[in-house]
Order: sequence, then structure tokens, then C-alpha cells
Amino acid sequence: MHAFATRVLVTRAGRYRARQVCAYLARQPGVEVQSARPTSNRVLAADIVLPLSEEDRLFLLLHAPGWNGRKYLLPWIDTLRLLADKQALSQRLVAEGFGAHVPLPRTGSDLIRKPRIGDSGNDVSRLPWREVPEDDPAWTWQRAIDGAEEYAAHLMVGEAGVLSHFGVRYVRKGTVARSGISNLQGRSFELPADHAVLFGQMLGAVGYRGFACVNYFVEDGRPQVIEINARRFMHRSGSATPVAWRCCRRLPRAWPCPGYRRRCRIAARSGFGSGLLKGNSGPVCAMRDCDRMRGDRM
Repeated sequence: MHAFATRVLVTRAGRYRARQVCAYLARQPGVEVQSARPTSNRVLAADIVLPLSEEDRLFLLLHAPGWNGRKYLLPWIDTLRLLADKQALSQRLVAEGFGAHVPLPRTGSDLIRKPRIGDSGNDVSRLPWREVPEDDPAWTWQRAIDGAEEYAAHLMVGEAGVLSHFGVRYVRKGTVARSGISNLQGRSFELPADHAVLFGQMLGAVGYRGFACVNYFVEDGRPQVIEINARRFMHRSGSATPVAWRCCRRLPRAWPCPGYRRRCRIAARSGFGSGLLKGNSGPVCAMRDCDRMRGDRM
């Protein structure tokens, strides 16, 4: 491993995904990538850690919390617990002043009933208006919003707010589902600036940092957030590797400084054998602790 390269540990989460991320990062100048399960010695040796699975994310939060925001960027467990509970999240957003952007039940409007804690659209149904419990232990109830499209805002959030973002739109399929997720038919679009600001404020209010996905509709020109999901730098819009790259460049530790040029051998072990992915020359900092390394170079 080169003495002045940035060392990135990519945790394994399915061979294709790990290999895809490793191959992409290895093409960046001044980067050495290893794909392996996280252990205390590997985390300590790495400059940046990208967890690609729930298990590895929990390992870091439980056993290496001091590196959060330095070697990796993840929401804390309490925040993950809040996002998983859709009813609690809606209540929290209302309490934080975002009630105008939460599709609360409205008299006379159809309802969307979904498990209070669940994913993948399981057991979601559309029902006629009825009185619903204020704090249902099993279900969360939202106002049904009709529209041809549903939107997903993907945001990278740090201590300073939104660091980067992009949007994906999906065509509605039926009354409660969207199409285009499994077959990559979502279409990327430039997220409106006011939407990015709003979602950044929401995520900041719940203490979120890392990569998040905000699912929402637009009703009368106003975003209506239906759920917020934590992401592991992987999603189905085809931008997994650029997102991982953005995250790397937003972490402060030992990023190659553009002020110096030197050949750097880029070694990327993808977990598919002992062969190394070939790299090329590029900017690498010859002084690991120089002042330029502490700046933002996006």
C-alpha cells in the first residue's frame, strides 16, 4: 500500500456490489481500496470506511462510534430507530414545525394504511375515510395523494447540512405502489433547490447525517413527505458508486491533496481473488498533515 494514498475499506455486501464500488473508487487518483468485513484492526488502519450492509453499519456504530464523522458518516442508532417508526417520524416532523409537509389524514380524503414499522411496501392498502387512532401501535395512517409520479430525493447530509443531492422520479403503479424500482426505470432529475433546503432542514431536525432517501409526492406545489429511509450508498437508480465517491470526498481524513503530484499505485482488492485493479497517476499529498488536506475540495 502506498505510504501517502487514502486507504478506503469497503465492507462486503454481496459480491457484485462490493466489486462495483471497489472498481469505481480504484479509478480515482490516490486511492487504495480493500473489500473485507470490518474488524477493529482494519477500521483503525483505514482512512475511510464504507459499510454496504446493515450488519456492518451496526458494527461501526456499536464498536467504533468515535470514528463517526471522521472515517465514516452514518446516522446514530436512535435516529435509525426513529426513521423505522413511520408514525413516530410523522409526529416528530409535525412537532418540529414541518406539519405542512406531512400528509396527515384529512376528513373526507382516502387513507393510506401501512405498517408502522415495515418496508418494501408490504401490507400497504388504500382505504376510504374513517376515524383512525391517534397513536395506533400497529399502523400508520396517511392521506392518500393522487398523482402520476412519486419522487425520491437522495441527499448526503453532514454537520454543515446538505453536502450533495439528486432526485429520481417514478411512475405511479396503481393506487399505493410505484413502478421502476426493481427494473431501474426511475428517471433522474435535478432536485429543486427549495426541496433540497426543506429536506435538509427536516433531516437536521431529527439529527440525521449520512446518505438518506426522502420519498415524497407534490400536492398543490408543496412536497408531502411519506417516509425517510437511511441508505448505505447503494440504491437502484444506478448511482451507487458516484454516491460512495461523494461520501469519501466529504470525509475529512487524509484525502489526497491536489497541491502535489506523484505516481500512486492504486491497489483495489475486490474480494474476487488476489488480482489488483490497475490504476493511474494522479494527485497525492506528499505531506500527510499539510494544511491543504483539511480544506474542502469538492
